[in-house]
Amino acid sequence: MLFRSPNYVLDILKEHGLQDAKPVVSPGITTVTTPDAVSALEGKSISLYRRGVGKCMWMVPLRIEIYYTTKELARNLQHPTMESMMRLRHLLRYLKGTLHYVLVLYARVQLHRDVPVELKIYVDSDWAGCRTTRKSTSGCVIELLGCAIHAFSRTQGTIATSSGEAELYAIGS
Repeated sequence: MLFRSPNYVLDILKEHGLQDAKPVVSPGITTVTTPDAVSALEGKSISLYRRGVGKCMWMVPLRIEIYYTTKELARNLQHPTMESMMRLRHLLRYLKGTLHYVLVLYARVQLHRDVPVELKIYVDSDWAGCRTTRKSTSGCVIELLGCAIHAFSRTQGTIATSSGEAELYAIGS
């Protein structure tokens, strides 16, 4: 099966004025380049931000590489800032450069009686990745017969006191 990114990616780009923007190679950024990043958004910018993040959330099942960035953007829906908007615009520029990406679902092996069904689960976490709450993030990809069938990225509910504890919480989830 072949799944393409939704056509409304072009609509989001137009809505944010990024249809002619230069694409970037990664979905997220770690540094902010403007000193005014902490100013709160006002008026129509708030709804523009929320609408953009909402549309990215709908894309996540087809584009699992944007899962973490979208999760982090969604954490700021209540009180978005200029930094939040800059991060959303960066993600949209990434999506512009990857419009040709598709999700292909197929089993890498032929099923026979003697071939065991193989389920692989990959789990990882960071330790105290959130700058404000010091909570860690768990990430997981589940493969069946070599095909990714599920993925998630979640902020852990408990503050881990070590990287080993963060990994243990990730495995438990």
